[in-house]
Amino acid sequence: RFDYNTNAYQKLRAVLEKVAAKDINALSREWLFDAIGVGGTWVSRGQVDPVGAPIWGLELRARDMARFGLLATRGGLWSGKPVTAAGWFAEAWTPSAAKADYGLLWWLQGRGSMKGKAPADLVSALGARDQKIYVVPSMKLVVTRQGLAAGTAAEAESDFDAQLLKAIADARA
Repeated sequence: RFDYNTNAYQKLRAVLEKVAAKDINALSREWLFDAIGVGGTWVSRGQVDPVGAPIWGLELRARDMARFGLLATRGGLWSGKPVTAAGWFAEAWTPSAAKADYGLLWWLQGRGSMKGKAPADLVSALGARDQKIYVVPSMKLVVTRQGLAAGTAAEAESDFDAQLLKAIADARA
């Protein structure tokens, strides 16, 4: 059974901070952001989960989001040097047993809602408030989206997704 569960992965922040004895912003800079030149910040969204713990979100500029997308298209390499474990993106983009178009926090749209209409390797990080990173490694394509939610929004996708994915599919035709 598939259940997109924001509250579950929100718990990881506290675990990481406790084990590393550093806050999530220091960890993010040390493990990822500094290596790829990203200046993002984790902030409380002003909401709490069902047990009262704050819900956090990552604030990034569109350029920073694009840098993360570029890291993904390069399989975790930046300037030829590994930033993530070898094969991490391949694993993250492997369909889960419960949902064929979802991996590890990545939507596998080329294998799901756009199967046969868009590149099979089209994947996306669909964030809160319609903040998104789309990646198509075979096309060396990265698209980011920021701003207010577009049209009708569901749990992760919105009207913008359908329009963008159709444009990508049409461009390939």
